Amino acid sequence: MSIHKLALGGALGLAVAAVTSIPAQAAPPTQRYLVEFAAGRAANGKAAVQAAGGVIALDLARFNAVAAEIPDARVNQLRSNPNVRFVEPDLIRYPISAVRSIASGADRGLDDHGMTSPQVVPYGVPLVQADQLTGDTGAGVKVCVIDSGYDISHEDKPKNPPVSGTDDTDGAGPWTEDGSGHGTHVSGTINALDNDIGVIGVFPSVPMHIVRVFGNDGTWAYSSELINAVADCMAHGANVINMSLGGTLPSTL
Repeated sequence: MSIHKLALGGALGLAVAAVTSIPAQAAPPTQRYLVEFAAGRAANGKAAVQAAGGVIALDLARFNAVAAEIPDARVNQLRSNPNVRFVEPDLIRYPISAVRSIASGADRGLDDHGMTSPQVVPYGVPLVQADQLTGDTGAGVKVCVIDSGYDISHEDKPKNPPVSGTDDTDGAGPWTEDGSGHGTHVSGTINALDNDIGVIGVFPSVPMHIVRVFGNDGTWAYSSELINAVADCMAHGANVINMSLGGTLPSTL
């Protein structure tokens, strides 16, 4: 799998706003939270979120929950509402770097562009004994990858793959594109072609569904967006879900 497209540069733009001498009334400080409702009480729970000054950002109906911007001072009030099961911060998750091992690429046959020449099996594949699988082992399996997209034109990807996908919910781009290369690298570990470049995927013919949650900058996503992506994977019949990402603290939901 080619990883020469994975590095993405960017510029940071800064905006400076003028401040007048007349103080404006500050809006109540808010933070994004995950709110799970008591069984059968989603409607009342949503009303309670709104009564607490919350604004629902994402409806996680499959999990009887929402993500919402809620004034910090009203969170404990919401936690005590009988229609609410729990309230917790909607934590940030980050993609695990797909290029962290490039520095040692020379030891694994990578050329100056990060391409393997000739094609090799990724070192992690035999470590988990995936190279011992037979051709029909994956019958009935559908894999869902939640990441930054899938470069469908990549030279080491199937040209007519059994792949479907869902675009980023924040409008960062279609699932068939991948500005950061992270999702393409991850999915390529699974389905890269058996050809004369890159690597050999574990199962090139496996049906896949791609859910894009990271934009072209490939920086972060809310836990709620990942939860929503899991629901989308399930709706499309996936029985294996891959998320190469992480962050601080666990999420109850």
